[in-house]
Amino acid sequence: MHSILVVDDEPLVRQGIIARIEYLELNPSAVYEASNGKQAVEIVKEFHPAIVLTDIQMPEMTGIELVRTLKPIYPDISFIILTVFAEFDYAEAALHLGVNAYLLKPISNIELKKTLLQVDKKISEQEQIHTALLETDMMRKNLRELNAEQLFHKLLHAPEENRSFIKEAQSSLFQVGDTAFALAIVNIDGNTYTDSYNFSDCDLIKFIVTNIITYLEFPVRRVAFQSFQNVNQLYLVLSHSTKSTLEKYYSSFLANLMFIVSSKFSIYMTIGGSDILPEVSLLSYEHANEAYRQRLLSGNGDFYIYTSDNALSGETIPQKNLNLLMKYIERCDTKNIEIILGEIFSNERMKNFSPNYIRIVWVKIMNVLIQTAGKMFPGAEAELNQSILDMDILDTFHTKEELRDYLYQLILKSLHVNNLEDLSSTNRIRLAINYIQNHFNQDLVLQELAFQYSLSPNYFSSAFKKETGMGLVNYIENLRIEAASDYLLHTEESAADIALKVGYHDSQYFYRVFKKATGMTPLQYRNAHISTNQPYSTGFNIP
Repeated sequence: MHSILVVDDEPLVRQGIIARIEYLELNPSAVYEASNGKQAVEIVKEFHPAIVLTDIQMPEMTGIELVRTLKPIYPDISFIILTVFAEFDYAEAALHLGVNAYLLKPISNIELKKTLLQVDKKISEQEQIHTALLETDMMRKNLRELNAEQLFHKLLHAPEENRSFIKEAQSSLFQVGDTAFALAIVNIDGNTYTDSYNFSDCDLIKFIVTNIITYLEFPVRRVAFQSFQNVNQLYLVLSHSTKSTLEKYYSSFLANLMFIVSSKFSIYMTIGGSDILPEVSLLSYEHANEAYRQRLLSGNGDFYIYTSDNALSGETIPQKNLNLLMKYIERCDTKNIEIILGEIFSNERMKNFSPNYIRIVWVKIMNVLIQTAGKMFPGAEAELNQSILDMDILDTFHTKEELRDYLYQLILKSLHVNNLEDLSSTNRIRLAINYIQNHFNQDLVLQELAFQYSLSPNYFSSAFKKETGMGLVNYIENLRIEAASDYLLHTEESAADIALKVGYHDSQYFYRVFKKATGMTPLQYRNAHISTNQPYSTGFNIP
């Protein structure tokens, strides 16, 4: 007989039922007891008994409430309620909740045995039906998957001259009409098998990874296959009808996959991916393997993608800079974050690489930010995760400087979410400087800025001057004059309109400030510099 939980607040009744079960030689696999409904819930959570035999009237939680609580969560449990004639209306209500049977007190041995055997028989019948259905479905599914995986492995090693087989296998395994394919080797790293998992959990781990692959919300098709060579590996094929779309989402898909399995399930992986080819082939397999070998130089726990222009070799991916960036984000060190981003997107580094390099470095930086700021400040995680998905944003940048500045602002915003008190005063000043640089054309007041960054006005003023080399008013004025000079040289707008754009509501005052800074009126400046096209510079090094 299946296991039984007896729930009754009266010890003598409870012990009496347990003694009868033993006397009647029903031989359940286990018998548990609880003195009230709340205790019963905890026992069900831990032991999951097949049958719950419960009294109706109990303190704290009645038998009806117990059934109502457990039935939606454990629909496979069979419930038997104990009732007296006066409570029969309750018993009828319980039947509507899914109770399988009821027993009237006082309980006779014959009725107890008959009811338990009937309920137990029904459970066994349901189990047999469920098992048969599962076995049938599983056999069909396994056969389909085995055939597909065998065909896939043959495809990976098929010689190029066997075109007819390659074409047939391609159409059988993948979406007809797809013309762009990427193959990735997904390896479960050894540090996964620590506190959370044993080596015997390998199949469970791959099942989790495969399910996440299936349900990731990306506009690319994906298929996962078991590896016949290595039990710790899966093959992942991403495909799309256009190469440009797959290029856009390829690296972000891998980064998102790695982030979710590590943060939610403590599964750590290294991935090697091929470049994007018109079909899955032996060449895809060779490229994915070569990319996977990059871990020997750069370490596990990352993804590596093979490219024909060698844009992602160990020497060119700025791994040291990315590691430093992670440390600086953890420290909220805004000044060094800006310096590192400048090095990653420097002219020297960028001039030799294709747009694919920018796309993958973007994803790697976003992944660093999710791993650090996302964990430090959970409020930022959703937006950061969305930034990995939104690859269209890369098309909006016209220069690498715009891209770098966007990333810097995003990092600052992520570090700033409800956690300003965690930043040092120096970093708060750096945040204020960035805010001023983006809002210099607005009415900025020292007291309001100091309040915004949780500093006293006197301290803000002195710390700001120490950081920038000038006072707040002069700093804002220099930003406005530089912007105005640029407008004068590159637009045909009137001086009055430019004055409003840079933050001066009084055009006459703007003329006086501009002349004091440059030695010329706005019109004189435009006429004198239009041929050289050199905008005004304050001479100060504005951070």
